[in-house]
Amino acid sequence: MLKKKIIIWGTTNKSNYLYHYLNFDKIEVIGFTDNKIQEEYIENFMFGIPFIKAVKIIDYKFDFIVISSSAYLEITNQLYEYGIDESQIIQANNINFMIPDTLFYFNDIDIYKEKYEIFLDLNCFACNIV
Repeated sequence: MLKKKIIIWGTTNKSNYLYHYLNFDKIEVIGFTDNKIQEEYIENFMFGIPFIKAVKIIDYKFDFIVISSSAYLEITNQLYEYGIDESQIIQANNINFMIPDTLFYFNDIDIYKEKYEIFLDLNCFACNIV
């Protein structure tokens, strides 16, 4: 089975938390990105995975971009401007500690089951405020 290649959008504790909910039997994280860091590329940024400047992600082959930021709507629009299809975007900003109203794409979990199999446990999206 080929592993899905993902890029995580976000470089804060939210991304660190999200990383531990990923099913590494099914995915490979090929990079982290966001708009705040200006370097083009940083080797071994988090968990031995590189940082890729946001405008450069379109140069990479990936299956999904997982957004772990409260600015998920702005980031989603930015990804659309880059030409990235909605089917490749997972808004995971609400993992277990975000505001319940932030559930956006997760309304269609059954429809996009393959999209969410990258996570170990979908209960992490229970939207509990910790």
